[in-house]
Amino acid sequence: MSRKSFFSLHALLQPHIRKQQTHLRPTISSEHRLAIFLYHITQGNSYTSITDQFDVGKSTVSNIIKDVSKAIVQQLSRKYIRFSNVDEAMRSMEFWREKTGIPGVVACIDGSHIPIIQPAHSDTAYCNRKGYYSINIQGNVFLRSLCSLLATVDHKKRFIELTVGWPGSVGDGRVFSNSFLKANLEKLLSNLPPIPVATRTSSTSRETQHENVPPFILADSAYTSATRIVPTFKNNECNHNRDIKKLNAKLAGIRYCVENAFGICKRRFRLFNRAMECAKEDVIRTSFLITAIFVLHNFLIDESDDTPIDAESETVDDANLNEDDEEGDDNLNEHSGMPTRDILLRHIYWLNNR
Repeated sequence: MSRKSFFSLHALLQPHIRKQQTHLRPTISSEHRLAIFLYHITQGNSYTSITDQFDVGKSTVSNIIKDVSKAIVQQLSRKYIRFSNVDEAMRSMEFWREKTGIPGVVACIDGSHIPIIQPAHSDTAYCNRKGYYSINIQGNVFLRSLCSLLATVDHKKRFIELTVGWPGSVGDGRVFSNSFLKANLEKLLSNLPPIPVATRTSSTSRETQHENVPPFILADSAYTSATRIVPTFKNNECNHNRDIKKLNAKLAGIRYCVENAFGICKRRFRLFNRAMECAKEDVIRTSFLITAIFVLHNFLIDESDDTPIDAESETVDDANLNEDDEEGDDNLNEHSGMPTRDILLRHIYWLNNR
């Protein structure tokens, strides 16, 4: 984080993180409190290490992390984590169509796992199928769940809807089924105009027709193809059809955006690369901390912070932990209207045979 970004963030948070001066002992300044918080999340250092570095008590460090996390979520999340408005969504659709030829992509959705120390009052609920304890995150970006993460990302790699807090043992399908995005997807996208495209009914057809592509969210192959959700194809679907393979390559190239966003976030905030110790006593507090970090990710994008960062995507084992999930969650078996992916495939037929 640059010096400019630090002071911009401090100006937003100062009224909410400063403490009143008392006669008992000197109060830690709001700048110092914010610096301790940022050192913890960017370097990933333990409370004990921070105690030595900043000459404050371990309980003080713990309270500062809690207070600053809460302030960021309560004061900044609505500004920095929100679904795209019409103009922003149109720019995303135009960006991806110009880059790949695929119309209608508003955002990409994916899940990720944040490693935690085993909570004291849980059994195996937080143990994911890779064998370590984690909170599942699903991406979009919204703030109502508690331990898994599901996130949706726009073309700028901003998290625009986030679900945090489900236990690591819960698959993306169930997280999505209970998410704000799932409940409000049609409402969120209904103000966006469909995109007219030329299509053909098959790879051998010579008759051109015209159809409308409704704006949609791009997902991985574990999701069911529907009007507003377009998943990539499974490998066995690509092996026998060159047109499906070509479409899938384009969709996968777009979906890399969400994996890359997670990767940037995990490299910028190294706390995500070690088991989060605060989860041992309080998983809800951990969810606030995770959400605060994603808010800061978006804040830095909006600030055009150019601090150097390794922008490679995160490892496949972590980013795609739930990919090809076959647990039969609600959204994986749900169909809604004509699948938009079928229209895109017919558009590929037309593009290949013009």
